[in-house]
Amino acid sequence: MQHDKAIVESIDSEPESFSWRWRDVDARSIVAVLVLVYVLVLIRTAWVSDDAYITFRTIDNFVNGYGLRWNVAERVQSFTHPLWLFVVTFAYLITGDLYFTSIFLSIAISAAAVLILVCAVARSSTSAILALTVLILSKAFTDYSTSGLENPLTHLLLVVFILIYLRFEKSHRSLLLLSLVAALGTLNRMDTLLLYMPALIFAAIRLRTWRTMRVIAVGFLPFILWEAFAFLYYGSLVPNTAYAKLAAGIPRGEVIQQGVLYLLHSISLDPLTLFVIVSTAVVVVLRRERIMFPLLAGSALYVAYIIFIGGDFMSGRFLTPVLLVAAAMVARSTLTRWTPALVVTVTGILIIGLAPKYNPLFSDANYGAERNQNIEIERGNGIADERGFYYPITGLLNWRRGAPIPDHPWARTGDAWKTGDSGKVVIGAALGFAGYRAGPGIHIVDIFGLSDPLLARMPAARTAIWRIGHTDRAVPDGYVKSLETGENHFDHVGLAEFHDKLVRVTHGDLLNWSRIKTAIALNLGWYDHLLPTSLPPPMRIEWQDMQTIVTVGSRFDSEGTLRLHPAGAQVDLGQVVSASELEIALDNNDDYMLVFVVGMSSIDSLMIAPANLPDGGMAVHRIEVPEQASDRGYDAIRIFPDGGDNVFSVGHLRFGPADTTSSESPPETSP
Repeated sequence: MQHDKAIVESIDSEPESFSWRWRDVDARSIVAVLVLVYVLVLIRTAWVSDDAYITFRTIDNFVNGYGLRWNVAERVQSFTHPLWLFVVTFAYLITGDLYFTSIFLSIAISAAAVLILVCAVARSSTSAILALTVLILSKAFTDYSTSGLENPLTHLLLVVFILIYLRFEKSHRSLLLLSLVAALGTLNRMDTLLLYMPALIFAAIRLRTWRTMRVIAVGFLPFILWEAFAFLYYGSLVPNTAYAKLAAGIPRGEVIQQGVLYLLHSISLDPLTLFVIVSTAVVVVLRRERIMFPLLAGSALYVAYIIFIGGDFMSGRFLTPVLLVAAAMVARSTLTRWTPALVVTVTGILIIGLAPKYNPLFSDANYGAERNQNIEIERGNGIADERGFYYPITGLLNWRRGAPIPDHPWARTGDAWKTGDSGKVVIGAALGFAGYRAGPGIHIVDIFGLSDPLLARMPAARTAIWRIGHTDRAVPDGYVKSLETGENHFDHVGLAEFHDKLVRVTHGDLLNWSRIKTAIALNLGWYDHLLPTSLPPPMRIEWQDMQTIVTVGSRFDSEGTLRLHPAGAQVDLGQVVSASELEIALDNNDDYMLVFVVGMSSIDSLMIAPANLPDGGMAVHRIEVPEQASDRGYDAIRIFPDGGDNVFSVGHLRFGPADTTSSESPPETSP
């Protein structure tokens, strides 16, 4: 009885020893088995995302002496997780392999986080079992306990922060340690500061001395030093991805709506995660566990932030730190006996966790191979089961000796770029696999702007079906030539001036005072007025320029193809055409809308669905022209991209019967 009373005492009265007090050996064995199950689940679900390879390209360049750069010619921070990058880099120097290094490093760090949770944070074996069950059955948590992204390190630092916070002694030493871990967490991913901030402020207030601000500042030195380096080296205090994703020009109302959809999608694919987050918060409030309120406030701030920025395209990824906080609250509960209410709770968790078709406990090597991984994108919310998409490609259980990892058309695109001339400039998207395999000799213009300093600041395009974080930019006329020659070839006067200033920051001498002043002005937005505020009009294409035959499976940038920007293109036929059938080559995995026009009037339109070829490339569509358009005649066809991977390309356009070779001259004109 004395032991039970001690457990429920407030932490404010006396710091706890945080040693486990097992009821019996059986309970201890159950926890040990569950930890082993968690590790085994991670091995079975381990994978690496395409986005991780964006960081891998920077790491590879860094290790090979090119600096912390994605394109070696310019200093641009294309990664959001400096601390994770350095941890992986250190391991890579030892192993020489990024794929296996990222997987087993993630598993080790994730296991360490869980061990700290159940061995140091948990108050009893019963609460430890409950917390472990939640984490094992959470699809989001297990998915992003690997993936090559920074989540495992976020989890480890967060659980250490929670441990220090719960053991907090009213001393500057404890505050310094708490601040240091919060700083490392922020260095690992800047926006997670929201999770740490309320608890850190609460701890500082408890000391009630003016010295606390100085102590916190000392603790945050790692992050402060990184920011100083980032400004000096990159000319920016935030990653380039922040410009590309958070300043895309999408109305805030639409972004918030997308953020709500992100939470709803999590419920549909992984109901346990949000159920535990919400129910734990309710219990903490109802039981008035005041020591947990700052942690709860941090979670609330972070969820509000997720909604505010529109969530993410990776289902559940941003929810894993919040779930870990909830699991820590579960672990801290005063559960010591298996009461009927607790049995019902555990049963409910098991039912909710095991009910989804794609729960992690039963995942195997076939995960994602027998379903349309883009189904959520096609539904219009742009959110996908990322592990389902990539597991057939990079899943650990699918690794075969001698087989390339990753073996995917995007990676083969990178191989093709690599065979070209060193210093060549190419345009592309989904640049993790492709960028890594292309190597340092190729300069890649990323149409999403994640690694491109100019496009990140350009107005984003939104197709009918847009993805948060994947908003396409139109490549300005003269940009590629400017990169190739090192001279300014922009037609747009404002862009020409802005590009010159940007080049001064990303290419100039680090300590040049003119460069530093320009960087300050860029960060303050003083040159933003030079940027265009809207997209360019649709491209104009002459029909005669679309006669080079493009075969099925050809690359989207092969001879005879033309890259489309999101505003689309108008093909001028030169005369009024009455053909009832046509053949057109389009990039295989996108939706397109064709609009038939005569004069200035649109007559009719039709949609072309993705062909989704197994090996990617261009698809050739033979279609019937809408009857109204063929009867009336049309002198132009407008082609509008309408969703997909945001890499849009068109090849040849021919008229004639769908089952015969079309003529090489325009069909007869309408009377």
